[in-house]
Amino acid sequence: AFQGCGSLEAVALPAGLTNIWEGAFQDCTALTSVAFPDSLTQIAENAFAYSGLTNIAFPGGLTYIGDSAFSHCTKLTGVEIPDSVTEIGERAFEYCAGLESVTINGNGETEIGDYAFSACDVLANVKLDGVRMVGTGAFAGCRALTSATRGADLTYVGTYAFQNCTGLTEMALPDGVTYIGEYAFAY
Repeated sequence: AFQGCGSLEAVALPAGLTNIWEGAFQDCTALTSVAFPDSLTQIAENAFAYSGLTNIAFPGGLTYIGDSAFSHCTKLTGVEIPDSVTEIGERAFEYCAGLESVTINGNGETEIGDYAFSACDVLANVKLDGVRMVGTGAFAGCRALTSATRGADLTYVGTYAFQNCTGLTEMALPDGVTYIGEYAFAY
């Protein structure tokens, strides 16, 4: 739709919109602001990849964030994901070089896809409330990560999930964890 529009700076999406399709705003490097309608339920693959977004306010009805939806958004500094989201796709926020904090207010069934937040160089704080699954390499290479708090719903920590998180000094896992993959916390 608007893929590659280098001069597009802000977007206010219309009420009633439920889906943003694949690549809709990909490579919109000047895009710093987007206003999502409350009706939005899905953001598809690569929808905002390589855009200039600086912050995101997700609507309360959003259920799905697609693969690479916000990857390489290097100016993005913080993300708060509402409890309505059940799936964060693979590489959804990968290589968001300016991302400092992530708060996921999951619903007990929320899954973080493989490499979803990998290579976010300055990511220091992660809150995983209501998250059931952390996928393979989800936070791999987040060297600045010092704090990763989790809720009681976590059952699965994938292979390489926190690999090379050299700043992480402590993470208490809940009693319900049934799987910790190979090299999940390896340096």
